[in-house]
Amino acid sequence: MSRPPDKEDAMKAITFHGVSDVRATDVADPKLFDPTDVLLRITTSAVCGSDLHQYHGRGGGALVQTGAIMGHEFMGVVEEAGPAVRSVRAGDRVIVPFSVSCGSCEWCRRRLPTQCTTTGRAAFGGRFGHVWGGGQAERIRVPFAD
Repeated sequence: MSRPPDKEDAMKAITFHGVSDVRATDVADPKLFDPTDVLLRITTSAVCGSDLHQYHGRGGGALVQTGAIMGHEFMGVVEEAGPAVRSVRAGDRVIVPFSVSCGSCEWCRRRLPTQCTTTGRAAFGGRFGHVWGGGQAERIRVPFAD
């Protein structure tokens, strides 16, 4: 079990702990990892039917790890952009798509980003709140921001 983050490096997030068990917990603040990342301060996050499927143990809920941050429908304000990001900058308001995609693999070039081979580490592709940390939190790291 990992230790809780220090308060100055922590934020609140809604995390999944099993069927009918979600919690508001302290988690580590996200950091820029790759030059194509953006850090986003979340201003609005929705609860989707997919979140409810997960909560009730239906659908892809079995693929979600305990402690994962939930949510794939969110928007916010860019706080910081990696040096390779060209389309947004600090202060921009953005809506983030639910899928995480690289934009350059064969499937992304075919305009099928939910099938991205770079980020699709599960049967349904890379998606916030499932394979990637979700948007029911104060902040999020958005990879491949362009």
